[in-house]
Amino acid sequence: TTYEKTEIELIVEKRSRNLEEFQIEKLQKGIESAFGGQDITEKQLKTLVDNIYKEIKEQGKKVKSNYIGEKVLEHLKEVNEVAYLRYASVYKEFSDASDFEKEVAEFN
Repeated sequence: TTYEKTEIELIVEKRSRNLEEFQIEKLQKGIESAFGGQDITEKQLKTLVDNIYKEIKEQGKKVKSNYIGEKVLEHLKEVNEVAYLRYASVYKEFSDASDFEKEVAEFN
């Protein structure tokens, strides 16, 4: 019997301190959700995900989930303000409209 070994490229340390294998599909899905039906081509999405992944991998084999979230926010801020705010509302756990107002104020 032959066993294949797969190398885990990247481990994510969650806020709970649990560790899990990085899943690029999860990153892509989160970014797609942030756009919420707004115009983004497959090519633009792929480029965005690839650029974020590249920066994450530069941190080594283990990365904290908050670092990933901050990188996503950095990139979304440059690309689409609405997608940025949608992602920030989940990532930063907005509780009411004032959280949105504060975030928008930081944009300017």
